[in-house]
Amino acid sequence: MSLSLSDKDIYREWCINNDSISVFMQPWFMDVASGEDNWEVILSKDKNGIAGALIYAIQRKFFFTYCRNPSLSYVNLWLSSDNQPAKPTYKRLMLQSKVLPDLLNQVPVCSMHMQFYPYTIENLFPIEKNKYTIEAVTHLKIDLQTDWRKDVKPSVWNNAKNAEKDLTIETTTDLEKIYELYAQTLKRFGKNPLFSFEKFTRLHTAIQLHKAGECYQAVDKNGHVHAVLYLIWDKNSVYYWIPASDEQFKGSNAMTFLLVKILTDATNKNFKQFYFKGSTHESLLHFKASFGAKTIIYYKVTRFSNIFFEFIYKTYKILRNR
Repeated sequence: MSLSLSDKDIYREWCINNDSISVFMQPWFMDVASGEDNWEVILSKDKNGIAGALIYAIQRKFFFTYCRNPSLSYVNLWLSSDNQPAKPTYKRLMLQSKVLPDLLNQVPVCSMHMQFYPYTIENLFPIEKNKYTIEAVTHLKIDLQTDWRKDVKPSVWNNAKNAEKDLTIETTTDLEKIYELYAQTLKRFGKNPLFSFEKFTRLHTAIQLHKAGECYQAVDKNGHVHAVLYLIWDKNSVYYWIPASDEQFKGSNAMTFLLVKILTDATNKNFKQFYFKGSTHESLLHFKASFGAKTIIYYKVTRFSNIFFEFIYKTYKILRNR
């Protein structure tokens, strides 16, 4: 008697030969970021194979369960329609109208289900029909296959040119320094690191093993590190993962210098897009947009199955925002 494979086993095998999957949805990344037993996947299949994949994690707090994105996985939904841009819009909409309900109907019943779905979704009706509320969240992206340079703010080129006189860019594996600057940068915005140094070390090891990222630093002639930028990439995209800078060198324009160099290199290496994450600070949003980035919309989808938990959650949000 043969045992049938679970969706998770099927997904692991499928990802080995599927280079359209974001690095954040790769099993090896989630195994380190969340733990092998702390993420799950739901698959939707058609005659051509896998038509959709939804990654999720279940978190338990007291008597409640919470379905969310796995830790550090900023991308959690893959649809075959994403890879078929040449298809007529009506065909992509039809495909999404079949695949999205199939995925959402398989999500375990939890007190709350809240995830972020990508801008590539063109048909939101299946999500609304499943009684989810939808909020728009702004992120930024640079299409590297276009002439993105013409949309760069003129001062960016001037600042990068001035920084080049005093700084050089090199790769770094000094994890303690990277993490130190990362923690300091978040502290300036009143935030804490999203992961421990130990987890960062494990992530770095996995990223290097899969040749999926690198950290760059801007250094002056005295060896002082002004800024670091850890990038993660997959076949098509480069992701702005860990940006950090030293406050005492704030006027050196080190991050601007780093980004200009990295964007130019990514374009020359034929990557298709560069993704910035969103920002809760307007100044950072303007900084990212100054490199020619365009806004894209991610969808925060939420559904409650427990009225009491819904009341607690919404009350907490109101009090936090006062």
